[in-house]
Amino acid sequence: MTARAFLAVGVSALFVTVLCASAIATPSTTPTRHTLSVSVTGGGKVTSIPHGISCPPTCHASFVSGSRVRLSTRAKAGWKFANWLRGCKGAGGCSVKLSTAKSVRAVFSKLPPPPLPANVVLQKSGFSFTTDSGITDLGYGLVLQNTSPDEDALNVAITVNVVDASNVIIESDSNTIQAIPASSTYYFGDEMFPNGPATPAGLQVVIQTGSQALKSLALPPVANVRLTDYILGGTEIDGEFSNPFQKPISGVARITGVIFDSAGNVIGGGFTFPNADVPPGSRIGFSIGVSSVQPVRAASAQVSVEPELVG
Repeated sequence: MTARAFLAVGVSALFVTVLCASAIATPSTTPTRHTLSVSVTGGGKVTSIPHGISCPPTCHASFVSGSRVRLSTRAKAGWKFANWLRGCKGAGGCSVKLSTAKSVRAVFSKLPPPPLPANVVLQKSGFSFTTDSGITDLGYGLVLQNTSPDEDALNVAITVNVVDASNVIIESDSNTIQAIPASSTYYFGDEMFPNGPATPAGLQVVIQTGSQALKSLALPPVANVRLTDYILGGTEIDGEFSNPFQKPISGVARITGVIFDSAGNVIGGGFTFPNADVPPGSRIGFSIGVSSVQPVRAASAQVSVEPELVG
């Protein structure tokens, strides 16, 4: 064998050996993967970085072992994210390292409905009048209701027009009630003296709420309301109220009463004031004279005290 032939055979053998060694040293491998499962309670969505989870609808995805997957939440309208369960805890962020299959639950809670705005409506109204020597004395009563369960009505302006049979205004009266608490009924009474010979035939009532605030107020509790004969003629509403507040109730806080007949119709009303400031925790009596309502017509009465405090 010549030297050239020997060299060719040696190179070929070496090439085959290298190829075989390469084939043995680099086998084909597949990385281990683990499944991350996400569930959602309530109204919301969970997504992942790296991409794979978008739950719902895609709530399961596999990731390479050792990967760290960060989960994010997005609440639907009217919901808020509450907390994580299982693979993550609390209400903060959620980052999961996958060394085995894992599961995570996202909990969303429903937001409370927005507060209903204060809304004062007229439930009932009525009046009675007497005329003596050309002077008409008219007492009226209004039953007002704040229909909002969430907000107090503040600075409620009341305008009452007395009209004749032709719907002509013959007298007007305007007042402002400091507050009508949420879900409260307010009994408002007052007195007018219409001018001229026209006969009162009806009332027109306009109500405007100046502002509102989340409910925090209450009306002073009224007790022992009763009807007696008014010394000046007509009907008298007697009773008492107490001060549940930390401050005195002002001596100019209006006490207003409404009188009803036996059928529950409003037939009149009036007002008075406390004899003095009412200290916290104490009580005081009152008397409201309504000369326009004859005792034989009066069956019951309701009274409200304006929550006007000193200081």
